[in-house]
Amino acid sequence: MKWIYNFKQISRLLTLLLSLWLVWGVSVANGQVTVAEDDATNYTGWGGTNNQGGFGFGTWTFTTSGSGGSSGFFRGTSDREGRENIDTGGNAFGMFSNNGTGTGAFAMRAFDHNSDNELQVGDSFSFDFNFRFNGGRRGVDLWENADGTGFLANVEHAGSDALTFFPGESNPSNRETLVANIFNKATRLTFTWNGGTTDNLTIRAQSLADASYDEQVTITVGAAPKSFTLLFENTNVGGDFEPFFNNFEITSSGTQQITGSEGWRFLASPVATTYDAFINHMWTQGFTGSDYEGESGPDPAISNVRVLTNNNLDGGDQTQDSYESIGNITDALAPGQGFAMYVYQFDNYTGGGTGTGTFPKTLSATGTESTSTVSPAIITGADRFSIIGNPFASPVGWNAMNKTDMNATVRVYDYTVPGWILYNGTSGDLTDGIIAPLQGYLVEAESGSASISVPRSAKTSTVGAGFKNADDITELQLLATHDSGLRNTAWMSFAEDGSIDENSRDADVMYPLDFLPFANMYFELDGRMLDIKNMPLEISERVEYPLHIDAWTPSDDAENPGYVPMDGSVELTWPALNNLPQDWTITITDTQTGHVIDLRKDQSYSFELASQQLSDGFSLPYELAIKKAELITEKNGSRFIFAIEPTTTSSPIDGELPQVMALNQNYPNPFNPTTQISYDLPQSADVRLDVYNIQGQRVATLVNTAQSAGSHNVTFDAANLASGVYLYRLQAGATVLTKKMTLVK
Repeated sequence: MKWIYNFKQISRLLTLLLSLWLVWGVSVANGQVTVAEDDATNYTGWGGTNNQGGFGFGTWTFTTSGSGGSSGFFRGTSDREGRENIDTGGNAFGMFSNNGTGTGAFAMRAFDHNSDNELQVGDSFSFDFNFRFNGGRRGVDLWENADGTGFLANVEHAGSDALTFFPGESNPSNRETLVANIFNKATRLTFTWNGGTTDNLTIRAQSLADASYDEQVTITVGAAPKSFTLLFENTNVGGDFEPFFNNFEITSSGTQQITGSEGWRFLASPVATTYDAFINHMWTQGFTGSDYEGESGPDPAISNVRVLTNNNLDGGDQTQDSYESIGNITDALAPGQGFAMYVYQFDNYTGGGTGTGTFPKTLSATGTESTSTVSPAIITGADRFSIIGNPFASPVGWNAMNKTDMNATVRVYDYTVPGWILYNGTSGDLTDGIIAPLQGYLVEAESGSASISVPRSAKTSTVGAGFKNADDITELQLLATHDSGLRNTAWMSFAEDGSIDENSRDADVMYPLDFLPFANMYFELDGRMLDIKNMPLEISERVEYPLHIDAWTPSDDAENPGYVPMDGSVELTWPALNNLPQDWTITITDTQTGHVIDLRKDQSYSFELASQQLSDGFSLPYELAIKKAELITEKNGSRFIFAIEPTTTSSPIDGELPQVMALNQNYPNPFNPTTQISYDLPQSADVRLDVYNIQGQRVATLVNTAQSAGSHNVTFDAANLASGVYLYRLQAGATVLTKKMTLVK
């Protein structure tokens, strides 16, 4: 039974079934996930070698200053001398400085909750304190660098009962008041990084005991904080009024926006929770506790929340029946556990084809992320797929995960394509293999001993930040764009483990889950359909692969849902030709017209799709299944032949002019918003230098003219572009070179 069609039929009938049933919405607050935490219960003392506790922070660095007195650090009770208590387990962190003018104690610590060791947009750093005496200084400094250098801002209690702040310089004349009186008060101090270059740091002070104050201010500092220093300087001989600190925490946003329109999403929670807490504000159906269970009880056939299991195998293959409904809305959802959900526009159906709810939708998680490596449960065995998820509130890198007997390719589903975006450890549309927070993804086991784990060190700062050097990556990307707007890519990676025949980094095509029009482009090899072909770094003779480019749309056959081929115009481009050897000739031959496309000379190629390539009446069956696509044998071969042919090059000529053409890495990189791009020409040529976004769209032309031999330099200003990875492509005569650069704003 093609139950997905029934699923779609039933979803359309829900307005009739629920015409007398009004379901009220559920409001969802913005989630906060704790990604770093420490308090006094993690120590037997504080100072000296008692310098590490909790998680997500570096070790403490303790220093003292002054002469004629003493200063230092201890762990003790914070409610002495009438102060409001900030203890955990009967203790807090204390600092003393006495019996000498100018003595001081300083405790510096770096952030260590992600690979960049800095607060990311939406991150908040918080701690508790209570201060008593107003002589001297007690408070906190924020620093631009992890070693406690590069002053950014200060909040302190000095010279009055007020809590004051200042940014940008260590001895300001513009100190301002945040809270008028914090004498003996237990206070929660929070710094939130907003990003950008202005109004980028918000400081908030809240009363812990009686809610008598809650004040905040937003200031401008020069960079995101990477470390902090707690300080106590005493300017009064004999005075000793210790400040206390406790309950250090960094929280990241546990919130993602689901944008766009109805379709399948792969999701995951960074904290231990339940499906009920995580998704019940969106429409659910087909299982116990869902908004609509079925006409006479739970009906998994119409479930819109699914997991992949090892049940119902067909000849050893996972089938559509292995893609099963969850059992109950109250089922537990562990960090690293992924699932698929069909997200509807309406969150509540009110009957008559109407309801409430629209896009975007907010997905929210609140709690504490794992303090150690997470090992998601997977289905083991050769060619077994599992849906797992990002177990942290930060992006994570595929290449930084620990994998045993796992396929090299990771897949993330994108309903907007619709289809899968891939990364094989070197190349692919999933930029650098970075997986966003709250994102589920697909992995493949290769044996019964397969395993995967995600260490905290796999966390990175932003989607698009990589774990590889673009200078070391040799790759090729093809992009096909149909006149309907459908797009698809095919990649070739070139690596030491690559081969002309099959190898472990070859990535198979998988059809989309959404029953919508889609485009498809792939290399054919030994009956396989490859999204990514992993090639060797050295090629000694001509290599050819059939290249298929198709577009499909749902058929009108309600009983046997499937796809029929589309006609239309297609533009073929090659946004990435990165570090390919200059002695390779790379061509695509259109066997229908006989035209040979030289990828180093030509910019694009347009052609008309012809559905006559398939047998009359052919329909590609639709399945709601996670499995590799099978080659369409009814197709009359491939229209295109992709070829690489190494050629002999002449020896370089000595002299002052460049001996070979070269495109250098831009500097600086990453950059904001300008960078320099330099290149060398061994001889005069017509030169074109373009910049493309990662989707293959040209965003700037920097050079388009004849230039003489020599070294050239051009400035690229990306002030009007969004942060992300961009490609810059140099064409001089028949030679094309491409490199990547990263814009970070």
